[in-house]
Amino acid sequence: MRRLWVCVCVCVGLSCTQEQPQPQPQPPVDREALKAELRAELLAEMRAMHPAQQTANPTPPSVIEPVEVAVVDPDPLKDEVRVPPVVPSVEKEEPAPADDSEPAEPPPPPAPVEVEPAVVPITTAEVQPEIPPHPSLAVVRLDVATGVNRELREPENVGKTFSLATTSILYAYIAVQNKGNPAEVVVEWYRAGTRRSHITLNVGHSIRGWRTWSKVRLGSKDSGPWEVHVLDGKGHLLHRAAFEVRP
Repeated sequence: MRRLWVCVCVCVGLSCTQEQPQPQPQPPVDREALKAELRAELLAEMRAMHPAQQTANPTPPSVIEPVEVAVVDPDPLKDEVRVPPVVPSVEKEEPAPADDSEPAEPPPPPAPVEVEPAVVPITTAEVQPEIPPHPSLAVVRLDVATGVNRELREPENVGKTFSLATTSILYAYIAVQNKGNPAEVVVEWYRAGTRRSHITLNVGHSIRGWRTWSKVRLGSKDSGPWEVHVLDGKGHLLHRAAFEVRP
């Protein structure tokens, strides 16, 4: 029995040895065909991933740009596909050349222009001659009084100081010498430098003195220093008298 099994095994082994095919040599790899197959597979995958876009905007085969595919040889020892690294280019800044030239000198200031002063003709103003007072008028008497006697034509209660308690009206009694024709005189009353009243009086021809008078009414607040002025018709002062009014 054992011999029978040994014979069977030997026969089977011989048959297997005779039927085993001999290894055939591999044909050379066609790189162009392999690239074409890879391109077709890549396009098919892109169309499958974006079907809507392919339907809306179908891209004709002529427009599709070719895709570069690196094909790896089955035999790694024959060829190797190496992608060179991208080195960014750095531009070197060249230093600016040094300026060895000397700084420019500032322009000289402009020469001063001499301007001749304008000649202004000097005009002499005509000086008006001062008009002298009336040659024929002169005040020979000026009194301040509280009243005048009209019959005697003389002043009453002449003084330099008066009181508001007992006096309400004051008179300026004047006598004017007029050697010429009848003329006019002006009598002005001043309280503390402020004119309170003025009146124009007619003066006739008189060698001894033409007697006339002017009056002013006093108020409750008219206390203080007073003055009375006598002027001719042209405003020249002929005479004045000062007095005081007390409360």
